[in-house]
Amino acid sequence: MLQSTIKLLIVLYLYEAKIDLTKTLKITKEDIKRGSGIIKLDTLPASYTIKELAIRTIKYSDNTAYIKLVEWITKEKLQKYSKKIGLLHGLEGKDFFGITSVNDMKKILEKIYEYSKEEKELKEALENPTYKIIESKNISHQKFLRKYGSFGIAYHEVGVVESEHPYYLIIMTQKGENSKTKRFINRASKKIAKIHHMIQREKGN
Repeated sequence: MLQSTIKLLIVLYLYEAKIDLTKTLKITKEDIKRGSGIIKLDTLPASYTIKELAIRTIKYSDNTAYIKLVEWITKEKLQKYSKKIGLLHGLEGKDFFGITSVNDMKKILEKIYEYSKEEKELKEALENPTYKIIESKNISHQKFLRKYGSFGIAYHEVGVVESEHPYYLIIMTQKGENSKTKRFINRASKKIAKIHHMIQREKGN
């Protein structure tokens, strides 16, 4: 499924590869990509650290920041990394987004969740993105480290619910971005939360 949740992969790569996050990259008006993001509102040209671009990629789903990072790292390295961590898909096709699956996304989330425990800025960006699909009430008002994706028919939200017993919540649709799909995702998230709590009760947790 083609979408922006794949942006989590590049941020994970930056931490796994121990990239110097203080290194800076210059962005000009020619680098601006259409779609989501806030860099297009800045006075350009301007320099940004790798960390600043990574946080904008997560918090604002900034397409300019994301594509700048992909071009800097190279698509080939990211594809190789995808295979290394056991993903079936990784930036396939001609663009920089490719496709993903629930299984692939879970593998990415497992790793990025561990880094978020130590990286405060990363965790804050995941907890408080500018766009959210799943309403807090449907997951018992628990903290939700999340990333949404929306492109064409693809409309998703994936993440980790930080309950007493954290669980992965990955909902991917091909119903397009609209109020009906949003209601569907919220109903599904509520049912998944209930199932999770039921399983924990049965385990005696």
